[in-house]
Amino acid sequence: MILVAATIGLAIAVALNLLLTFGLIARLREIAPAAPAWAPSRLLGRVIGAFEVTATDGTVLTDKLVAARSTIVGFFATGCPACAALRRSSADASP
Repeated sequence: MILVAATIGLAIAVALNLLLTFGLIARLREIAPAAPAWAPSRLLGRVIGAFEVTATDGTVLTDKLVAARSTIVGFFATGCPACAALRRSSADASP
């Protein structure tokens, strides 16, 4: 008898938790609109200062070389597997 009562009590608690979770998710969706899957950086199109860096293949890249043509520069974390995959696909797509 006690086991049945405990099972019913637990089932009610789980159902209440599920109901409250769905209610919370619905409320959060009302409050905060969904962010787009990709949002452009606020820095897109802004002028960058003078710089000089060495690429992974040893070539030197400066602000003057970048300004001379359209260039996409990517910054990737070294310990991030997803970043490594994106870095490889970006390198394959470059002309």
